[in-house]
Amino acid sequence: MFADKHAPYYITAYVVTFLVMGWMTVDTWLRARRWRRRAEQLEKEKKP
Repeated sequence: MFADKHAPYYITAYVVTFLVMGWMTVDTWLRARRWRRRAEQLEKEKKP
């Protein structure tokens, strides 16, 4: 699969794609955690 003269381009594309997808996944997870904490905080403040 990667034995031809274009192998560096394929490998680079896969690595970049992997890094970008990983970053998007981690970023989404961190944002969800932050918003979940904020929602819980607001619910606690709302209850009398």
